[in-house]
Amino acid sequence: MSKDYRFQKEELDDIEQQDWLVGKYRHDAMSQKASQSKAEIARKKRESKRMSYERANLTAEFNDKH
Repeated sequence: MSKDYRFQKEELDDIEQQDWLVGKYRHDAMSQKASQSKAEIARKKRESKRMSYERANLTAEFNDKH
């Protein structure tokens, strides 16, 4: 019978060590999610600045023509 390593669980005799691993995995997952959120916020800020810059340029061009 082949082992399915995708669902392999680390089994440790020390319960405290098991709890630490679970906490570590949760922390890593939350850190990754936080990093993704920070990247998304940074992307939105860059996009907002770009749009403001373009809007200012369009306004300046319009004012120059009129």
